[in-house]
Amino acid sequence: MAVESVKLKRSRSSGTDEKAVSKAKRTYLVRVGVGDGPEVAEGGCPAIGAIWSVGKPGLKVVDVDSSEVEGSDRHYEVTVSYSTAAGEAVNPNPLLRGISLRLSFDGSEQEIYEAPAVPKAFDADGAEISIAGWLWKKAVVNSAGRPFDPSVTKVFRDPVVTIRKNLPTTDFASQWATFVEVMDCVNTDAFSIVYRGQTLAVPIGQAWIADLTSEPGYENGTQFEQVEISLKLRKDGWRRKIHDRGLSAFPPALSADVVNPAPRIIDSGGEFITEPVNLDGKGKKLVSGGKPVFLSWLFEKEHAFSSLPFWS
Repeated sequence: MAVESVKLKRSRSSGTDEKAVSKAKRTYLVRVGVGDGPEVAEGGCPAIGAIWSVGKPGLKVVDVDSSEVEGSDRHYEVTVSYSTAAGEAVNPNPLLRGISLRLSFDGSEQEIYEAPAVPKAFDADGAEISIAGWLWKKAVVNSAGRPFDPSVTKVFRDPVVTIRKNLPTTDFASQWATFVEVMDCVNTDAFSIVYRGQTLAVPIGQAWIADLTSEPGYENGTQFEQVEISLKLRKDGWRRKIHDRGLSAFPPALSADVVNPAPRIIDSGGEFITEPVNLDGKGKKLVSGGKPVFLSWLFEKEHAFSSLPFWS
């Protein structure tokens, strides 16, 4: 089995269509050995996925077709089709296509526990009041260090990355078990999404699996499962900070007779307090002038993401 000669007959470009896809074709005259057929002729030309190396950057082979030249001696005309939409979108094997990705944003209203900077203060006429020496840093509290009631909220717009990928049906039972396990989880490891030659690095704790769906598919004799996964990304992570306040606290010096939970706090008049006070994160009343303490809670499950089959 051998290719005896390859000659480029013609080359043409169809420019860019309404979808901004550039296309081109090259036609070769290929002579094969005795007893060889079209598959040998096609093998002597650029294969699917090969890049057009001269003059047409970005074009890749998306199809190779051949026909025997009538009346010739073992000659085949091989047409090689190129496109900028090559590889992942048009590969005849659906399992060899890369991921598709789309970006959207999802809004949710949440309490603000920390601001980008300390506040400014103004009187009723709009004149600024100096609050130099603000004690509470970036905590969103009033000037006495107490949270606002009702609390201050803000609509956060979280980026949502939705990835679609074709997966083999042969091991889908084990994949299904993994999907059930990772749904509603936050990543415990850093991982990277590779899309169209670009890499998006996702640090630990920033990705939350918000949705995961699948549909059966069949193309060109191949069964597959088209799986779509949606990740919500949050730069400051998915832990929730809650202001540590309460009506109970342990005394400054713990003794053997102190029982859990912490006893109610008594005011200077010997009465139980009726308004929560700031705590220090260790179950004790925060000292006067101390910075507000926030407890960081993670309410979602956790799972490693790097080994999941969606990122390239």
